[in-house]
Amino acid sequence: MKIVTAIFAAAISGFAAAGEIWDRLPKAVMSTDGFVRVVANDNPRDEMGFRRPILAFAVNEIDSLSKAFGIERVKVAAPGLVIYALDGRTNDTRVVVRTETRNDGGKVSKVFLPSPGYSDLDELRMAVAHAFLGPDLPKWVVQGALRCRNEDVRRADIRMVLELWHAGKLPFFPALCTDLRVAKGTAAALPGYVAGWMLERKLFPELRTRRWDGRWLAEKLTGETEPSLQDRASDERLVRLARSVLEPGGCGKWDADFFSSRMML
Repeated sequence: MKIVTAIFAAAISGFAAAGEIWDRLPKAVMSTDGFVRVVANDNPRDEMGFRRPILAFAVNEIDSLSKAFGIERVKVAAPGLVIYALDGRTNDTRVVVRTETRNDGGKVSKVFLPSPGYSDLDELRMAVAHAFLGPDLPKWVVQGALRCRNEDVRRADIRMVLELWHAGKLPFFPALCTDLRVAKGTAAALPGYVAGWMLERKLFPELRTRRWDGRWLAEKLTGETEPSLQDRASDERLVRLARSVLEPGGCGKWDADFFSSRMML
């Protein structure tokens, strides 16, 4: 145990070298398509260990993303996500991520869990999604993708963006595609809104195969090259959303208040 713990400590301070050591350890499991690999020391208090539960978590997340965004799962020769987990005896919640380039030019995301029994599941979910959707994508895109995968959250994000737009507080649309950051609270509606439009345009499969460019994204979403026209196209989309039924069969107080606020009395 002391030797394995020392290896993991080295992994946190020197990811590349220690990662190679961990890759040679025998106790590893892999997804059927070869994309996910989990290396973990067995927990002596748990016959199942951490390997298969972590693998199941990662594969379930990837399956959900694949179905939601129309991304085909294909068998790969080398993993794109390697998760290193140790039977930590502390309540360390960290999820440490490092992206490396393989000799063949492909990217691999290496995720280190100091104490997998306490790891922050939202952070781990983010790391898994980032590795699958594309490690070169900005984190806000991944955050938005995870948000718009849930219909209730997606509707809430649209309502929040409509309120910002109605109050004249919505940022210039091209800036949303180039300058957004991972957000918390109601501000997270902005990544969710942009990612929701990306979902409608079915852009996620293409984004995985090209270098990130926010200006290209703004052009692709709006069909316009001029920033001012891109912003107008976003306004036109918001007008359509304001007139649409976000939740079929239901008209809550928010819907009635927002609709009445748009009426000229």
